[in-house]
Amino acid sequence: MDMTLGYLRLEATRLVRNISFLMVSLVTPLVMYVVLANKARGAQDTESLSFLTVTMAAFGAMGAVLNSGSGIAEDRAGGWLRQLRLMPVRPAQVVGVRALTGMLGAVPPVLAVQLAGALGYGVHHSPAQWAATVLVLWLGVAPLALLALGVGHLLRPQLAQAVSVAGYVLLSVVGGLWAPVDKLPHWLQGVSRVTPVNRYAELALDAAHGRAPHAAALLVLAGWLLASAGFALVACRRGSRAA
Repeated sequence: MDMTLGYLRLEATRLVRNISFLMVSLVTPLVMYVVLANKARGAQDTESLSFLTVTMAAFGAMGAVLNSGSGIAEDRAGGWLRQLRLMPVRPAQVVGVRALTGMLGAVPPVLAVQLAGALGYGVHHSPAQWAATVLVLWLGVAPLALLALGVGHLLRPQLAQAVSVAGYVLLSVVGGLWAPVDKLPHWLQGVSRVTPVNRYAELALDAAHGRAPHAAALLVLAGWLLASAGFALVACRRGSRAA
């Protein structure tokens, strides 16, 4: 336990010192939110404003954890994983700590977009709804953090970065973060329902509106969490041997 906490402190410190990463993960979703929210406010579309306040926060959280995958790939290329092999840290501990660190990077964009919605655009929720929304937006990104971790352990830095960017854009569109799922082509709506991003956003929207979570959304996201954890653990062991 002491070793795990020590390793977590080390990775959290590295994250805090990576100012450029934190700024990019914070500024990009916030700028997109302001642009889209201004259009919705101009059209007096309060429903779209509420939708964007959740989905752009999810978009920012997703970007933060997916970009962390390329950082892992850079660590592997730079020999950091070889140093970890000299420490009494098991692969499961590495996966858990790095996934949690990636999720910590998702906190600033989530809070920034939620605050922008509440203070700048008059999005109204009860304190309990705000708290539940932030919690779901943070916890629900775990499957994506684990997927990014696995990709980072298996691919070279440049390729991991390309996969992260492509996955970021594709999952955002298919998952319904830029527009409601019912506006997608009919055949794509079915695909969207089985993606972790769509169900993640659905649970966050339910929390924002004080609705009980849908069982199907919970099951799909839980399935992705288990599959992603297994993938990340296998990739970590393989990547560590290759490092």
